[in-house]
Formats: sequence, C-alpha cells, structure tokens
Amino acid sequence: MVGRRNLEGRLRLGIVEYLVPHRLPELLGRIRRLLPRVELSVRVALSEELLRAFDAGDLDVVLVKEQEGRGSPHLFREEKMHWVAAQDLDVPPPLVDLCLLPAPCAFRAAAISALNSGTIQWREALTLSGVVGVQSRIKEGLGISVLCESALDDGLVTLPQGNGAWPELPGIRLVTYERSPDPLGRALIDLLKE
Repeated sequence: MVGRRNLEGRLRLGIVEYLVPHRLPELLGRIRRLLPRVELSVRVALSEELLRAFDAGDLDVVLVKEQEGRGSPHLFREEKMHWVAAQDLDVPPPLVDLCLLPAPCAFRAAAISALNSGTIQWREALTLSGVVGVQSRIKEGLGISVLCESALDDGLVTLPQGNGAWPELPGIRLVTYERSPDPLGRALIDLLKE
C-alpha cells in the first residue's frame, strides 16, 4: 500500500457544511499536512448544492446527507439530530423561536415536522445562510434549532427529547459519493473519519 505522504494528484472535495463547521479549518490544515503532494480543492455547502456540482462533474468526491433513491453511496457515519439552545429548556416554551437554514434543509424539515406533529406553537425567528450563523444566534439566545452531532459546539445545550419534553427527531446518514474509486479519495475520506 502506498503511504499517505506519497499520494499525489488533484482532488475536488465537497463537504456538507454541518460536518464540524467549527473545526473545518483545523481539519483541512491537518489534511494538507498529511497529504502534502495533493492539490486539494474544497467546496463547503449544503447537500443539494454539492450533489448538483458533483453531477455536473465539478467535484470528485462529496460528503453529504444521504439522498433517498440516489445511487450507491458509502456510509461515512450515522448521527442523531438534537434540539439545541443556549440554555437548558426541559420543555418547550409557549412559543418556540426557531433559527433555521433555508429550504431545502434536512434540519429545517425535521424541526418543522416534529413541532407540527404536536401542539407546540412555533415561529421562524431567523433564517440564516449557514450553520455557523445558526450556531452563533443560538449561543446569543435568539432561538432554538436542530443540528446533528457534528455541528454541536461549545455553548450549545442539547435539549431532552420524548416523554413530554421536546419531540423526537430522526437521525441522518452522512455518506460519500465518489466519481471513481481511487486511493487518493479513500485516503481523504479515511482522514476525515479520524
């Protein structure tokens, strides 16, 4: 097997933006150190945008939320979704202020569906263009949102689900799609998993 440091070539990677957004610069720096001969180009966006770019031939590998009925992805990991706030709230307040990403978004859909399935009143207090913006506004106490485990950061409190607390949320599957399997793409995905 060729060692990581000997791998070379060009790779265009798409990473869904809620995969450790607060650690992404550190993670990319580590990849550049461990794969010094790789010309890496990275695009960070929501799954739908990355898949459009992948389909257009603009990306070689994408790490995204699994899309039902789409090809044969490789499982990266499964994660739980969590209600998150700046402080503990054992039960929802009379009116829930949501901080959301624009549609289409799995977290947005999960939050709205879960709240609509019960008797919890809610309003969309803020719509933000990125996960870091959602994290920041939640930390400032401006609302509540739904994020996956990878997007949890210091200053965010996960809220209890079920048993009269917050409604249960589904999990998500993060997967990779590769244009053509090769050692460089596999090495990069393995580094992201570490």
